[in-house]
Amino acid sequence: MEQFEQDLKILEESVRTHTAGYIHSTQMLDYTVTTGHDAQSAKTYEVQLDLRDMLILSAISGAGVIITGNTGGGKTTFAKGVVNAMFGENFGYLQMDAEFSLGQLRDVLFGTIQAGGRLSEAQTANVPITAPAVIIDEYNRAPSVVTNKIQGFLSLETITFDGGFTAVPGVVMPNGKRYQWKLATINEGSVYGGVNPIDKASRDRFVIEIPMDAFPPSTRDNIQRDAQESHEYNYEATRSTLDLRDHVFRLYEAVESMEMDPIVTRFSAYLLNKNNCYRSPEGTKLMFDNFTTQICQGTDGRGECEAYGPFGHVCGEVGAPSGREKGRIAMFAKALALYRRYKFPDTPRTVTMADYMATVQFGLYHKLEISPGWIEKYGGGSSWEATRVAMNQIEMRFMESLKALQPIEEKSARGEQLTAQDKMDIQAVFIRDPSMGEIPDMRDIYRRELGGRRINESEAVPVCITPSRNGARRVRV
Repeated sequence: MEQFEQDLKILEESVRTHTAGYIHSTQMLDYTVTTGHDAQSAKTYEVQLDLRDMLILSAISGAGVIITGNTGGGKTTFAKGVVNAMFGENFGYLQMDAEFSLGQLRDVLFGTIQAGGRLSEAQTANVPITAPAVIIDEYNRAPSVVTNKIQGFLSLETITFDGGFTAVPGVVMPNGKRYQWKLATINEGSVYGGVNPIDKASRDRFVIEIPMDAFPPSTRDNIQRDAQESHEYNYEATRSTLDLRDHVFRLYEAVESMEMDPIVTRFSAYLLNKNNCYRSPEGTKLMFDNFTTQICQGTDGRGECEAYGPFGHVCGEVGAPSGREKGRIAMFAKALALYRRYKFPDTPRTVTMADYMATVQFGLYHKLEISPGWIEKYGGGSSWEATRVAMNQIEMRFMESLKALQPIEEKSARGEQLTAQDKMDIQAVFIRDPSMGEIPDMRDIYRRELGGRRINESEAVPVCITPSRNGARRVRV
């Protein structure tokens, strides 16, 4: 058994033992991975994860998580149980409300002040700063003016207090990197009094979001709960005193060392190109003063954009996530791939597209820019479902474009001269799918598309396909 398998086994047993009283077995991730190069040798494995598994992966990847759901579901108590099972008594707890201030993250030694010391000398960071894990309860009960003050705390940045005292959250791992796992719980919606909308900047500080209402307890869970004397989970009854951070830190390093399949790397970059637009003079939707899908539909007389119609209008109705999401979702996908190898050692040693796609709904929920009309039409009014459908459509579009470019990329990798038709084919892919190109490509196409003119062979410019370690990957017009 490899070291990471031993560490995962210890964490899993601790979490399941110390949270056994919390009854919730609904699967949150369920996907398949197939091995083998042909039908005879192929084996299919079903990977399933419940809430406990998801939080273990969140911890070993350092991915901050928001758990949302109806009040009374035991989110906070369960969170305490999970954190306690991994870090013993060494975790912080913050109750958010309108009175919260940065001052609650440090202690003042009044004896030092009485002895003539300066305020900066009399301050020390308290547990929420120095602990390896922190629970932030009812995060959205603090107004945005308050939550904005702790953005640095959420991002492990230096915090400056009154008097000039500074502190950096978290603990230093053996590899020299700083670590602090943050787990926030919220009740969200108009039915809850005293709560505030969470702005995009705050959501972006957390890597994944788990909407508990999307994963209600199973019938078996409800029967088991009814059989108990008390429906309330009491983590105090099985409280742990063991600090398993060494196992968490080793697993963090193992997660970091996981490699991504080249297609996954390319797809994650493709996602960040979702704002590419060849109808924009600058090549991006972000530079329109007021981007609307009327631009895509061609109400200016140019006719409907060729990229707009296919795959449910995702080019126009769905925008790109922020750049910071790329690496953080990749890290969580690596944790999932490591877990998958722990359960099924014969499966690939790299992060596959199946692993990555299994994570993106949790990682991009509330972070993809999806138009309200698209959410209504394709998600049935649910942003959660719309995120899933959008990512499936985006993946299918990516794979279709990749397939169209593959013969040309293989030709370039062999050092063969590209023909004028090859260059036309590349430009046709970029027109159908701007996310496959880069901003300069979109600007060039815009200049030649102005007025609705189609590119002809005499106008085609030289095309360069730049090879990389993983083979020919980048196409530039």
